[in-house]
Amino acid sequence: MRERSGVTDPAGRTIYRSIGQPYLWLAFWVVVSSFLVLVALRSDSLAARIGAIAIVCFVWYSTLVRDCYEVTLDSEGGLEFRSLLRRKRTTAQAVTAITFDLFSDGWRSLSVKYEGGSATLSFARRRDLVGAILKLNPDVELDPVCRRAWQRQLRHARP
Repeated sequence: MRERSGVTDPAGRTIYRSIGQPYLWLAFWVVVSSFLVLVALRSDSLAARIGAIAIVCFVWYSTLVRDCYEVTLDSEGGLEFRSLLRRKRTTAQAVTAITFDLFSDGWRSLSVKYEGGSATLSFARRRDLVGAILKLNPDVELDPVCRRAWQRQLRHARP
C-alpha cells in the first residue's frame, strides 16, 4: 500500500495519509459482504444468518466509520482523524495514550486515545505522527511496543 507521511499543505498543516487504502478495503468488503450474504441466505440455520449479518455490519462499520485513513495536525496542535464517513477533531494536548495492536493475522493498528474518544489508524508509517504528538504532549502514555519503536527511531535519528 502506498502512503504519504508528513506532507505539509500550504496552510501549514501536516497530513499523514494512506493513499488508496480506504477505497481498496471498501471494494474488498463489498465482494466479501456479498459472498457472506449469499451464503447466509442459502443457509437453513437462523444462527448462520444472524452471524453473517453481524459480521457484515461490523466490517462495514469498521471500514466506513472506525478506521481512519488520514490524520491532519495543524500548527496549533489540533488533530483531525478522518475516516470515509466521519471526522473527529481533538488536540494533541487531549491525547492520553497511544497503543499498538498486532493482530494474529499480521495486521497492525495504532489506537490514539484522547479525552472524549479514540481513533484507530491502520496505515504503516505512524512513527512520524507519534513523534509529532509526543513533541506537543510529552505526557502521552505509550504502550511498550510504541515506546520501543519510538526509542529505536530516536537512536537512529541522532548524528
